[in-house]
Amino acid sequence: MARQNHFPPRRSPRKHPSKSTSQLDSGVAGGSTNHVSVREITNFYSKEVGRWTAEALMALQEAAEDNLVHLFEDGNLCEIHAKRVTLMRKDFELARRIGGRHL
Repeated sequence: MARQNHFPPRRSPRKHPSKSTSQLDSGVAGGSTNHVSVREITNFYSKEVGRWTAEALMALQEAAEDNLVHLFEDGNLCEIHAKRVTLMRKDFELARRIGGRHL
């Protein structure tokens, strides 16, 4: 008798980051926190830069989303390779260590 697979079917990961910028435009919760973080990072690297355009902030958000999507995809592959169905911290650590994606 053939052994049945008890793992749930995998959903395909999202291929592209969302095109919606409604979170940036509407000023939803967390917007001011993100602005403070960008300002802190900017001040750390350069004291001369004080302002960011909306387009630059949207580009930063798109890049961050893209990076996270790829990290989750690689972590998911590590999880599947380990024959698990739960994504764990060690999957992310291995995915970041292996990396392979450079801008």
